[in-house]
Amino acid sequence: MIEFITHRKQDNRKFSGTDTEKLFRKNKKRQPKDWIYHNKEINYVYNDQGFREKPFKEIDWKESVVVFGCSNIEGTGLAEEDTLVRQLEKIIERPVVNLGVGGTGVDLACWNSTTLHTYYPKPKAVIQIWSSFDRYMNKLRDRYQSCLANLPGYDYKLNWEDRSIRYVLTDRQMWENDTIYIENSFFRYTKNITQSLKLEKSFQIIDFARDLGHPGIKSNRLAAEELAKVLETHKI
Repeated sequence: MIEFITHRKQDNRKFSGTDTEKLFRKNKKRQPKDWIYHNKEINYVYNDQGFREKPFKEIDWKESVVVFGCSNIEGTGLAEEDTLVRQLEKIIERPVVNLGVGGTGVDLACWNSTTLHTYYPKPKAVIQIWSSFDRYMNKLRDRYQSCLANLPGYDYKLNWEDRSIRYVLTDRQMWENDTIYIENSFFRYTKNITQSLKLEKSFQIIDFARDLGHPGIKSNRLAAEELAKVLETHKI
């Protein structure tokens, strides 16, 4: 069986991705006394495939909702219970699987979605929370590398946005007759790039996580509630 792709090894840590200890110490000095992260701890726990999720062998895939995305779904800067996935799980009272991979683009989300479609039981619903359309993944000798426009080595010669659009269309078509399929994004640019995306208004970011760069607890709560309403129309 082909495994899902991630660039993170199995480990447990108190900081991850852009949510660094150095940045945390800096942010603490600038935030008011009632800032929740003065006292709220965060633990990043990853399974043996590198996802912020319980071991896959313990998941009842047929009864679950599976969510793909980047760090916004992985939950960078958030405690486990505050991520979109866990808040959605609590609302709909059904298992929700976190397949978010920090720093990644639409291409990896589609690749992992294809793995789910090919090798796993069909879930109750698939949710794609699309990342920024200008990101892409590069395969190195022993790992995958996230390529973002603001980082060294980014290849501007290829039209990554156009490729991402086609990944979206491919992914949507793949699941069309198999299960409930929902799309959205926290990125305004992703929402506005093409009329071909069947998305409602993008999720609103009204607060920030501990790194002050990712959607916060309230933002994820609103997103979870919006997704729950859509799922309810499908009796999930």
